[in-house]
Amino acid sequence: MAATTNTPREIQSDKPPSPRRFGPLVPLVALVGMAGGAAWLWFESQPRQVAEIKPVVETGPVTIRSLDGGVSAVAEPGTSGPSPALPPYATAAPVAAADEPRQEAAVAVDQAEPQVGRFEEEIVRYEQADRESPPAPGGVVFVGASNIRMWDTLAADFAGMNVVNRGVGGCRLSELAGFAPRILNGAQPAVIVVSAGSNDIHAGASADEVLAAFRELLVTVRRDHPQCPVLCLGILPAKSRWEQRPKQEQANELLRAALAAEERVEYLDASAAFLGTDGLPAPEAFLEDDLHPSALGNARRAASMRPVLKRLLEQRLAPVPAAGAEAAPAPAA
Repeated sequence: MAATTNTPREIQSDKPPSPRRFGPLVPLVALVGMAGGAAWLWFESQPRQVAEIKPVVETGPVTIRSLDGGVSAVAEPGTSGPSPALPPYATAAPVAAADEPRQEAAVAVDQAEPQVGRFEEEIVRYEQADRESPPAPGGVVFVGASNIRMWDTLAADFAGMNVVNRGVGGCRLSELAGFAPRILNGAQPAVIVVSAGSNDIHAGASADEVLAAFRELLVTVRRDHPQCPVLCLGILPAKSRWEQRPKQEQANELLRAALAAEERVEYLDASAAFLGTDGLPAPEAFLEDDLHPSALGNARRAASMRPVLKRLLEQRLAPVPAAGAEAAPAPAA
């Protein structure tokens, strides 16, 4: 008898296949999407807080410049006509490259305009110190820019002398005359040392303008201290401003020649204290910024200044001869 094989038979059905079921996943996703969209629409419909932009109000003269950096007019607020007087150093050095951004040129011009008010906080501190703990009168008062203000070893470098530091960082020689009485009168100096001018050159001033600025300062000093000797220090040769050295040297030469004819005013060029044997700025004589003197550089500078200051301190007791007066005869031996 033949063996029979049981094979499954395919059952045909006339009913259509039932759809695939996803359970509750599809409605849940749709619900989340609708909620997110509604939240986004609500957020976008809310008002935004806009930062207030305060208008710039001019409180002083308005300088009108052409695109090349030149000054065309200076007008007072509320007027349309130019003022007859221009501020000193109203123009800056020309831009080296023609394609440099105009914004940089505008910044250079703005920096060239003296703004004495920016030192008010530092000056007020000096005035307060003079009231609360005034220095001993008859000392050597140092005025100038940051190369004086940052001279932390000043007392040690001039041991035995009564020295007073009245440096104002960032100031120019053209600005010193504006506030010199406020930092000098409380100190009651016997000798005044001035070290400034580098910032003037850096801001675009010419050598002639540096000399004019010192003359203005001297006139201001003489009103309150007519008998006080003044020592003018030449502009120092810093590496970071070495490209400006020719103009600095020109200013130094003008100062040396002009001050030689002044009574109780001397000029001292201490540049050698900051130069190496190759004639370039000595790295050890400056801080890491290659601009401000280091303790070693200041010690070298002080060594060249001490003999001059000693002589000037003695000179303060000598009366100033009247114009045209003959010198008194020497006593008989």
